[in-house]
Amino acid sequence: MNVPAYRLLLRTHLTRGRLLFSLAAGVLVVLGGVAIGAVDAPSRAATGFVQGPALGFLVPVVSLIFAVAVLGDLAEDRTLVYVWLRPIARTRLAVTAFVAALTTVLPLTVVPTGLAAVVSGRPGLTVGAMLGAALGAGAYSALFLGLGLRTRRSLAWGLLYVLLWEDVLSNVSSDLATLSVRRYVGSILSGLGEGVEVRFPVGVISAVLTLVSVAVLGVVICSWLLRRQDVD
Repeated sequence: MNVPAYRLLLRTHLTRGRLLFSLAAGVLVVLGGVAIGAVDAPSRAATGFVQGPALGFLVPVVSLIFAVAVLGDLAEDRTLVYVWLRPIARTRLAVTAFVAALTTVLPLTVVPTGLAAVVSGRPGLTVGAMLGAALGAGAYSALFLGLGLRTRRSLAWGLLYVLLWEDVLSNVSSDLATLSVRRYVGSILSGLGEGVEVRFPVGVISAVLTLVSVAVLGVVICSWLLRRQDVD
């Protein structure tokens, strides 16, 4: 990792608007958990809430918002050249961008997800929810890094992937679910907590290894794209 580049990327992608939106989404998730926890028999509803709004929406959307902006903002306003001209290996720059994205995304996703599990009346899901959120945020962030480099409509394409593929198509068959990050995040929650039903589950160790592999693959793809990127 390159520390000066890390500071630059962290400063440029962490805007007030993105931060306020993500904080508001996190607060809504926690408040939703509080409302569910106030119900007499919250177990089933709480489980669905942690799987849905917390892990299924907050984690991928917040990861998307910040990850595509880490390098995408510089590419869009044509200032990527200033990073480009520094003597930094492209792989090292990709790793630096990934770490900058995680610095923002992890606290904004893992903390609200864990709190939602606690206040909704299912504290037994907290460990699985936080571990799934952390690994899911890493996988999503790595995948969306390169997307920000390749298109100015990265948010739209990313949302399309999250809403169409992750929420709809991955529930059709196990083959399609294999390419869904959400399947592995849900499997971690299911494996570490009781009473969690997941469509097409895999073992916890397999889910962890898959999410780590996806994160590594995303950084490798970003590094490859950086070497091929036209910078002007």
